[in-house]
Amino acid sequence: MSAILSSAGGIYYHLKALRYRTLWGDFQESLNQWLCAGDLPPEIFIFGASGGYCLTETFLKQFERITLNDIDPLSPLFFRNRFKNLNCTWDKHNHLLDISRGEGKEFLKKHGGSLFLFCNILGQKIIGIDNKKHFLMEQFSDLNFISFHDIYSSSLSFKLPDHEILEGIDFSVPADAKKYLGPSFMRKVEITDHLTKDLFPNLPKKYMQWQISKKRFHLIEGVKAFVGRQ
Repeated sequence: MSAILSSAGGIYYHLKALRYRTLWGDFQESLNQWLCAGDLPPEIFIFGASGGYCLTETFLKQFERITLNDIDPLSPLFFRNRFKNLNCTWDKHNHLLDISRGEGKEFLKKHGGSLFLFCNILGQKIIGIDNKKHFLMEQFSDLNFISFHDIYSSSLSFKLPDHEILEGIDFSVPADAKKYLGPSFMRKVEITDHLTKDLFPNLPKKYMQWQISKKRFHLIEGVKAFVGRQ
């Protein structure tokens, strides 16, 4: 029941996705342009698949095998409705919780050849995992993975142009924070820190803005780690 009513997923998220799907268009376009770039493995395992609202069929059709993972029991219904022509396998087990407890070796071995996609999940509050995210991601250090996740959110827009993906920003530097956090920073509007900006200190980062509702903006960080691939 908690997964259905979660503010980070569940029915409220599905309704928000349907209500604001037009607002999400610019972010979806930028994100999938970035996701599609590079040499991708033939299999993908998606954590936090939900209804696939941020993803496109163009991106997903590049894979021969797609496995979707979400503990929200409503997700398969909404995903299938959005991607009627895709053949996907659903896995509803909470593998991230297992891995964060050091119990996921067999799972990682089984799917070790896949690309793991963390679909806007690391910036959310995850029961049992919140204080173990660094350990969790260390378990993927020798595997192929992509993550896009919240780093900040605010009631005012961040200073990132629509359709533009930025890189080389360090939000611990006051000049960068002032420049890119924009009106929220200048007007001292409350900015929510999603505590993810130090999860991947050694990986190149991309930044995109996601207007998730009329009065809520999220600054999204994207990272890619490929073993033996470009």
